[in-house]
Amino acid sequence: MFCDTEWRRYAQQRREFIRLIEGLQPRAFVMENVSGMAKGGMRGVFNEILAGLKETGYHVEVRKLNAMWYGVPQSRERIIFVGMRDGQDVKWPEKQKIITVREALKDVPDDPTAFTVGAHTKIYQAMRHVKQGQSQPGHHGHMRLPIDRPSPALLADSGVGRYHFWHPIEHRTLTFIELKRLSSFPDAFILEGKPGDKWARIGNAVPPKMMQAIAECVKEVLEGDE
Repeated sequence: MFCDTEWRRYAQQRREFIRLIEGLQPRAFVMENVSGMAKGGMRGVFNEILAGLKETGYHVEVRKLNAMWYGVPQSRERIIFVGMRDGQDVKWPEKQKIITVREALKDVPDDPTAFTVGAHTKIYQAMRHVKQGQSQPGHHGHMRLPIDRPSPALLADSGVGRYHFWHPIEHRTLTFIELKRLSSFPDAFILEGKPGDKWARIGNAVPPKMMQAIAECVKEVLEGDE
């Protein structure tokens, strides 16, 4: 959850985005926001940004999409704005078959970057008894992933901070290859930095497969006009 200062900074970044649209005049644009921007006290920021985008003269539509419907084995909601300069109708991606954690982690290669938790520790002993899809109370939100559903959202403040996601079957936390798969990154995608930096990059990113589905729709509309 963003604090007031973070929300103000976030809103300023979006205003800068609007300024660039007005100056560059691309044929189309896509902008994403966290789903919380359209809720509660932040609704005003959402309305301000939407109004600003529409004032550019673009035809703008906005939807809340869940990444799990677009090739991402993770339930993660994002607000997506799409604008078309020449007034074309916005095309949205159709829902795809859901990918489960089991399917995503099938034949995953070994990865030495797993967060190791000693078998002698209290959290390890406690997590042995936590069922799939459930959290262990009193241990900073450690959660064992469900196996036949998509993963819950892997947020930037979750991995090394508030939450640790555990493998659905094995008594261990996830490797970075497993985390990448749950966010639809290729296994070979390189994450730079310390473990916390790597997690933040995964948690802050819009899942690639989700953005690919949106981009292909924009491309179809633009190529249709040509």
